[in-house]
Amino acid sequence: MGHNVHMAIRLVYNLYSSSLLLAGFVSLAAAMASNCSEPPINAAPKVTSGLENTANLVDFLVQDSKRHEIIRPSDPASPLRVAEEYAAWIAGDVSEYADVMVTIIHRHIQADQKVDAIYLTERLPGSGRLQAHALLARYFAEKGKKEESIAQQKEAELRITEGSDQTQQKVLINLIVAARLSGNVELIETNKKLMSDITALEVDLICLQLGNEKTPSKPDALKRLSQINSKGVDELKARYMLEVSSALFNNGNVQDAEVCFDEAGQHATARGLAHEYRVLLDLARLAKKHQQKERAEKSMTLYLKACDRFAKTAEWRASYLCAAAETLYDWGRREEAEKWFKSARDGASEVYVIDAMKAHLDTVALVGKIQSKDAADTVVLEALKAGLSHPHRRAKGRAAVLTCLHYNDCGRQIPAPVLKLLRATDADSVESPNANDKPTE
Repeated sequence: MGHNVHMAIRLVYNLYSSSLLLAGFVSLAAAMASNCSEPPINAAPKVTSGLENTANLVDFLVQDSKRHEIIRPSDPASPLRVAEEYAAWIAGDVSEYADVMVTIIHRHIQADQKVDAIYLTERLPGSGRLQAHALLARYFAEKGKKEESIAQQKEAELRITEGSDQTQQKVLINLIVAARLSGNVELIETNKKLMSDITALEVDLICLQLGNEKTPSKPDALKRLSQINSKGVDELKARYMLEVSSALFNNGNVQDAEVCFDEAGQHATARGLAHEYRVLLDLARLAKKHQQKERAEKSMTLYLKACDRFAKTAEWRASYLCAAAETLYDWGRREEAEKWFKSARDGASEVYVIDAMKAHLDTVALVGKIQSKDAADTVVLEALKAGLSHPHRRAKGRAAVLTCLHYNDCGRQIPAPVLKLLRATDADSVESPNANDKPTE
């Protein structure tokens, strides 16, 4: 009887993975196996007669567990739900798994799927849960749901010490933004000393973008930048001045907007780093929007020259060039757009295998715009094949998740040929030499 009970519990475990529910099942089975007259504390209700054999026991446990089942409203076949499946392949690295799951949770939040986001958050280990609570706090605050936001703020604040210094600063950005939006002055004051000057500026930038902060004047904006003592933050400074410039243009204060625009450009080109140059493209778009033709051309020219002088093997190059090509396409300069698009596609093929898939996926949106949706799906399929060719199971998992996120961001279900390739990989990976990776911190 003891062996049969053990087998029954294993079966139910595979059906329902909730650890709390499983503990109750184990207690119940132990009581039955030892013919206890009273079930242990927190066990399921008293067992009725007719459960003496394994089949009846399994049926009882399965039926009883359904009372506790959480019904998730999202479609199980949706790209995000499929992404969750393949994220499990990355779980051998706890840190990477947390990052991937936080990304998936963020997508659920963006889709207003709060039940799914909370469900996943409560099951995340370590600092991943901390980050997810902060995201939820900001989400509810932006929706004007003060009580729900503050509840999530408290959950994040309780766990703030679980993250590294870098993770804490990332969490504080969303946490303080949520506190500002919900009027939680106490949390702001409590955590003020924890924030770096960089984090504080990031919070100001986000609140400005959300319209929660009054547009600073040109002198106030320049003074705010002078208060940043940390080095190497030219991209953030450029983005802050870009946002101030945009707000001033919208308010009709063109002269001050131009000064802030030029200040942003100086920071974007200060050190010759790729991620800082990326701000130039956003400056070009802003200038074009406000009929600043000369500034738009100068920013776009500098941006394209910067991208072109970096090696084709740079993993970010395809993404940056495609973003420029798409902007040129929208401006009606199709010939230039196709030239830079071709350069991006050629370069994506030379990126190192680990980053190659993302480089290819970064070109897909423009393939769909310039060519067709079917042509874009072909590129995705080729990129996925490249990603799945890596021998390591975690690398395959990353490739699968990236593919699912791509279709989620496009607002489409995963096409049948792509899903078929993913499912075929499921079977191939069962005997993968990396399938039994032990978790690493």
